[in-house]
Amino acid sequence: MKNKSNKPDKEAFDELATRAFGQKKTGDSSPPLAQWERSCPRTVEKLYMSDPSEQFSFLSEFSLSVSAQRFAAFQKTEESLEGLANYLWNIALCEALYPVFHTLEVGLRNAIHREIGASIGEPEWLLKRHGFLKEKEIPSIFSAEKSLQKHGKPVDEPRLVAELSFGFWTSLVDSRYDQLWPKFGDRALPHMPRNIRTRKKLSAMIHPIRKLRNLAFHHHAIWDRTDLWSTYTAANTIIGWISTPLLLSLARIDRFPSVFDAGVKPYFNHAKNLVP
Repeated sequence: MKNKSNKPDKEAFDELATRAFGQKKTGDSSPPLAQWERSCPRTVEKLYMSDPSEQFSFLSEFSLSVSAQRFAAFQKTEESLEGLANYLWNIALCEALYPVFHTLEVGLRNAIHREIGASIGEPEWLLKRHGFLKEKEIPSIFSAEKSLQKHGKPVDEPRLVAELSFGFWTSLVDSRYDQLWPKFGDRALPHMPRNIRTRKKLSAMIHPIRKLRNLAFHHHAIWDRTDLWSTYTAANTIIGWISTPLLLSLARIDRFPSVFDAGVKPYFNHAKNLVP
């Protein structure tokens, strides 16, 4: 956009934000809904008209937007606002799980990669397709390399580590790698109690975590799962086995316990405020 006022770009941007939201974006701490209400008064007026025949059907429009089939999965009773409340709570739960899944994935892949490299004397074992890798894992490495090339990034070991999926790293604790585990397990998870420090134990814990992570990151319903808390605590446990500083840092920003404990009630309140 051409800056006709000859103001610095930031000032021009703030001026546009002021027109849209009623005050400068940089100083507007009000919720996005409040900003939208100020910027779209006619839509808001229609939404909150007192005449039911003219009223905007909030739930119908919402259901259409997310798909009726998807929305139906969140409606378990005849309570009209239940579906919307559960939907909002589901988003909040998925959002609140991000820090623990982020921390686990980054910490685990780096620990496994580092300690396998140290144990076999080859820090670039992904690039060089070390012989211990099973046939099933090789296509994942090829795909990661192609993805890096497609985006114009150098194909090097650190980028491959980051590009490979969580599923790739968890596959390295499958039974197919039973002989590999003793070479890196102790050093990759130094705080895991010795009496339970086995590949089988870690695998049994990690795969339910991977499943929940995929559900949350791909926007599926998780609000009614009975294993939410146990899977969350298992993820924290593994993070602590990898690194105490990682676990302590996560605790500073982790909101999942409060979102989980509060339950759906706060989101019923949100729903009541949204639906006329």
